[in-house]
Amino acid sequence: MTTGDLPAGPPPATPGLLFTPWTALSGDRLAALDDLVRHHLLVLELPVGEPADLFALLRRGVRGLVRADADTTTRHLAADAVTAGGRYVCPLLAPQWPGGGQGGTAEPDPGEPPSLTAREIAVLEAIAHGLTHRQVARRLGLQESTVHTYAKRLRRKLRASNKAELTRRALELGYTGTHLPGPGDPGDGLR
Repeated sequence: MTTGDLPAGPPPATPGLLFTPWTALSGDRLAALDDLVRHHLLVLELPVGEPADLFALLRRGVRGLVRADADTTTRHLAADAVTAGGRYVCPLLAPQWPGGGQGGTAEPDPGEPPSLTAREIAVLEAIAHGLTHRQVARRLGLQESTVHTYAKRLRRKLRASNKAELTRRALELGYTGTHLPGPGDPGDGLR
């Protein structure tokens, strides 16, 4: 999906998806946050200019992080990623990642689940089901070279050196549902 494909206005209502400002959480904010993530796919809106431990929020179960002043396109991208089973962190929050504001690359905590796009998840699930790169390409309507690129990126993100390790990590992280998406399926992340 390109940003040109996104409709104007707020993201459509999706059962379980909730955008909540950090400032709207009252009392013990972390307890309120824990309660929300138990019942919703939570996208947390963070105040502009206030520091936040993004990794800690993701570890608590927050599925998406956007700045409170995020535009409609960013909100749609977050909604799409989260409802497809992934996570989303607004690029405007990059300075808050360790090394993000200094032009360095921040390595996630080894115990932290990696952030995967909807397309990466679709490719990972297909590979974990034993499909070859050519079969994945046909099923998802991609070029085989694109699937090779996704597989390489997935091996890096999941710290896997081969397809067997990639499949093991997919199982550990719960990315191997029983349905294997095809192009245009509602759950394929390719809207």
